[in-house]
Order: sequence, then structure tokens, then C-alpha cells
Amino acid sequence: MRHFPFSYQMIRSAVYNLAEKTLEIEFKDGSSKRLRDITPQIYAHLMNRSLCEKALSKFSQKLATK
Repeated sequence: MRHFPFSYQMIRSAVYNLAEKTLEIEFKDGSSKRLRDITPQIYAHLMNRSLCEKALSKFSQKLATK
């Protein structure tokens, strides 16, 4: 068995970087954007959603203990 000189993480990172620069996503309205332009928006949306879910969970726990 031959040893492959690159780790899984290195390959995954290279593929993601290439996709981020070149991949275009087409939306239902016919417009398209590169993944690179969309990624920060998706990340911000997911973070906001996660924070909202955490806050809601804490709020419901406080209501349950009253």
C-alpha cells in the first residue's frame, strides 16, 4: 500500500477553496451568485439562528422552573 502525501484535511480544504472561488449557485428567480459571495451570508444566518435557538431554549427552561 502506497503512502499518500496529503492529509484528508488538506485535500478537503483545497477542494473547498476551489469550489468557493468557482462554483456558482443559480436561484429560482434565475439570478446566480458565486459560493464565495454567499458563504458569509449563510454563515451569519446560521449563527443568528443558533443564537436564537439557544436564547429560546434558556427562556423556556426559565418558564418551566417557575
